[in-house]
Amino acid sequence: MCIQKSGEDNINGTLPTYKRMQDEEPPQKKTAVTFEEKRKQNMERGNMELEKRRQVLQEQQQREAERKAQKEREEHERRERERQEQERKKQLEMERRMEHQRELERQREEEKRKELERREAAKQELERQRKQEMERIRRQELFNQRNREQEEIVKLKSKKKSLQLELEALVGSL
Repeated sequence: MCIQKSGEDNINGTLPTYKRMQDEEPPQKKTAVTFEEKRKQNMERGNMELEKRRQVLQEQQQREAERKAQKEREEHERRERERQEQERKKQLEMERRMEHQRELERQREEEKRKELERREAAKQELERQRKQEMERIRRQELFNQRNREQEEIVKLKSKKKSLQLELEALVGSL
């Protein structure tokens, strides 16, 4: 508040009431404008603060959403890796079982082949033994036949000798 000091207006250091009221009116209007401006400034500052807080909150929410999305992606990737690992293990187990089945089948085929070879070898051995036995029997028969023939020859020679002796005896007695 601006108060002019002049000697005639000032009585014992006081201003007349009217003069004082005049001097006070403009500051009240000025204060009212200043109050309105301050209110607007406060409102603007408040709005700016609210906007700042809203932006900070929005950034926090966005960071939280990104963190959550990242966590979900990582969890999804982890589950996908686990699923793929389980699938890989399942595939390996299936391949192992199939290889085991193929190995068993190879062993069965090998055993079957060996059994057929054993049977064929046994069959050939039996055939060889049969032929050998037939050959032995044939030789034995030939041997027996020769013996019989030799015995027959001996008998015939003996008979011939006997007949010759008889003939000589008959011829000698004539």
